[in-house]
Amino acid sequence: MSTADATWLVIELPHNLMVITAVLEFVGPVDRPRLQHMLIDELAHRYPRFGQRVVPGRWPVRRPAWQEVGELDLDYHLQQVEVPGSLAESLPGLVSGVLSRPLDMTRPPWQFLLVTGPASSALIARLHHCIADGIALASVLLTLTDSEPARTQAASPTPSPAPRPVLLQPIATALRLAAGVGVTSLQIMASRPDPHTALRGRLAEAKGAAWTDPLELAGVKAVAAAAGGSVNDVLLAVTAGALRRTLLSAGQEPADLRVFVPVNVRRPGAPVPARLGNRFGLLLLRLPVAEADPLARVRAVSTRTRALKAGAQALATYTLLNVMGASPAPMQRWGVRLLGTKASAIVTNVPGPRQPTSLAGSTVSRLIYWVPQPGSIGIGVSIFSYAGGVTLGVAADAGLMPDPAQLTAAMVAEFDLLRGAAGVAPG
Repeated sequence: MSTADATWLVIELPHNLMVITAVLEFVGPVDRPRLQHMLIDELAHRYPRFGQRVVPGRWPVRRPAWQEVGELDLDYHLQQVEVPGSLAESLPGLVSGVLSRPLDMTRPPWQFLLVTGPASSALIARLHHCIADGIALASVLLTLTDSEPARTQAASPTPSPAPRPVLLQPIATALRLAAGVGVTSLQIMASRPDPHTALRGRLAEAKGAAWTDPLELAGVKAVAAAAGGSVNDVLLAVTAGALRRTLLSAGQEPADLRVFVPVNVRRPGAPVPARLGNRFGLLLLRLPVAEADPLARVRAVSTRTRALKAGAQALATYTLLNVMGASPAPMQRWGVRLLGTKASAIVTNVPGPRQPTSLAGSTVSRLIYWVPQPGSIGIGVSIFSYAGGVTLGVAADAGLMPDPAQLTAAMVAEFDLLRGAAGVAPG
């Protein structure tokens, strides 16, 4: 197992499981036999990791390894639950329940839950972070779909070309890169912890999940153009505004807060390999939570994001994660705990198919996912675009935020406020 993948095994805690969770909602029922066939022929055969379990390493330095399991136990990997009423009423509770339920690590660390209702169905996918990151998981889900455009959009699961060794690069460039990564890593680890607010504190083991109805992507783009930022800038500014509302409702003075923003470090256009894996770094972005003006928040996010992307933070944090994965377990946990104090939340943004797609013969009406929160971070915000819409999701520690739907409602309200300030009419 690579050092970057091994890190996500060791840092798992009862109150923060390192499991990526996704929900695919369908217009109608899903053909379970067809879905089961796809999991065998498309998933496990296309991506060998789905047919392997984790063999723990020996302390202090030997890393975990992957081991073939032979025949998959589909009674475990594909479970089904029927709900009597509306999926809209049942799904948040079901998703919240699985967010705090560990995977059986004696088996390949993934599981699907097929939820069927009277008129519709959904698939809850759970994938341990040691298998892949969010970009790779999106590729997995897209290659399972029936739609050829979506398959084409998904990165090909063929091994990517090996990167050129550093020695073949100009020595001066390599030295500057190494120095930049080293200095940035020290700066991150030596920075002060994020302020103590209602968004930080002792974590419980229970989690809560909520998500919005899709925002029209064309409307988000119009707001971004009017506000002078990107779609990502707008949604990060909306998140900042929602966190501001949360602090005000708790009787606290809003202060700028830092969030981790995962960034893909694969080469542009490089395919996701069949072995999947984790290839991402983290930007430590200071969100303008203290700023009351929604348009000023967009400008601040845009300026700060550009500055971070021009630096070495993504490569530095990717390097830190690799170093942690190669370290003894106690050092790994210490490093992640320290890193987790630097931010109050993690915010991810993964683009999905532009056109509607289907799985096992059923049209997918919506997709949303949640990534785990490492260390002491208790709030995760996920942004996923699909078929002309953008869904915003929140996964929150129940001790910090008993009702995460309040945060998603605040995000929608902040987007409406920003749209009005930008002079963009509702679509």
